Amino acid sequence: MYFIYHNLSFFSKTLWYKSYGTTILLILTLSFFFVFILLNQIGSKNKFYNINYKRNLILFAVLNFAGYLFLFYNTHWGYNGIRGDNFYRTAYITKMYYSGYPQDFAYKDLSAFYAPFYWYCLALIAILFQIAPYKMIRVGILITCTIIPITTFEMWKKIYNEKLAFVITIVSTNIYIIYDIDHVIAGLLFIPFFMYYFENCTEKKFSKKNYISAGLIGSILFCTYFLYFMLIPIYYFISLIQNKNRFKENLKHVLLISLSLISFSSWFWIPVLKDILLIGFESHQNRYIWSKSFTYPIFTVIGFNSSIIGLVYIIWRYKLSRDIKILGNLFLSLNIAFLLGFIGILIGFPIMHIRLIEISSYILWVSSSIFYVRFFLFLADNGFLKRNKLNINLYQIEIYFLISIMIANLYAHWYFTSQSYIYQAVTLKPSYLTEVREIFEELDYEDKVFLTNEWGVAALIPIYLFLLPDPYFTHPSALYNQRVKFLIELS
Repeated sequence: MYFIYHNLSFFSKTLWYKSYGTTILLILTLSFFFVFILLNQIGSKNKFYNINYKRNLILFAVLNFAGYLFLFYNTHWGYNGIRGDNFYRTAYITKMYYSGYPQDFAYKDLSAFYAPFYWYCLALIAILFQIAPYKMIRVGILITCTIIPITTFEMWKKIYNEKLAFVITIVSTNIYIIYDIDHVIAGLLFIPFFMYYFENCTEKKFSKKNYISAGLIGSILFCTYFLYFMLIPIYYFISLIQNKNRFKENLKHVLLISLSLISFSSWFWIPVLKDILLIGFESHQNRYIWSKSFTYPIFTVIGFNSSIIGLVYIIWRYKLSRDIKILGNLFLSLNIAFLLGFIGILIGFPIMHIRLIEISSYILWVSSSIFYVRFFLFLADNGFLKRNKLNINLYQIEIYFLISIMIANLYAHWYFTSQSYIYQAVTLKPSYLTEVREIFEELDYEDKVFLTNEWGVAALIPIYLFLLPDPYFTHPSALYNQRVKFLIELS
């Protein structure tokens, strides 16, 4: 692959990805497909070829890594280069790389307002291995696409057996777009975290150690992307209406986990709250509204068979299965959150409900995965094949079907990636930014605040900005409107 890539230099990078990238990804995918088939044989005399879900998961993680490594092989940038949200993310890492602690990516003496845990981890990795911070978006994608399937599997394994945990993992972890990678990490782990710790769906007796673990894991997710946690009060409001007695029984448990989570995440929210109380607050980020803001979760299932199956299964098993009821109430909470979001838009204070839309699909994928496993189990336990005199190895068909879904989803995701965001990363020319960077480096920029239209250079060197060109990226305590007013008066 290395030889082919470097000896077809007469093709432009964009043409390379259009003409050859998807073909090589297809070859890579099919190669792993046959490896999976070979290593998942029912009844083989050689145990090495029998089904092993942990081995399958490791192979899946390796395949994930190999695909993304190829997609980002000839660039130092992540999805979309440093355009859009990736500007502030890159600037965030750069600022924390040079300071060594979480802080706002643009404004001086302000706290880290965007959930900083993931980006701070990348900054620490960059410090440890002496990697230029602007390269860390790409590095983070490669690390995450390898680790997140394993982490997701381990979280679901707390609730279900290995087989079902594996099915949920491979159905869900390769469909998300890793442009919003912090959203992906928090979203994939929030649902099993909530089911296992808050709802205690395994009905285990919690010790002090369990409450500490719940608070620690929850704080990591909260400090990675906190908006998903707005579903929790809505969920328990629904629980209160449905069953007051059960709500009262569970209230102490929920409060203890919440207090533990709040305590462990205080390093993030206390500095933000301090800035708001001492400096002030202007709401800007929540006012970024586009056409998708008027999407409704219940309508996202149209056109997606797995989502439709998941929704139908939730409706069918809602009163019969506790885990499905939890998923159903979470999906209902999402729809209520969107309704509140629409009301917020009407009264002039949106709540960024659109950022929850991905998790609605995830809930339905989890439900459809549960249906998939239980459907095959139903066929096997009820002797359907024997009664109809069908000499078919049902378990082998099931594993082949599962592998096919896994490979097809992963390739479809890679193909979409190669046709969209990846172009911005591969074709990004850093020479312009490098020239601007050299100009700033000739100045004594350390600890200085700049009013400049070359704000993109903040992604490369740790300068402070007086004003961002887009208020939607702005820290609420930066008081963006007052800064604009000051400049108008000054002019």
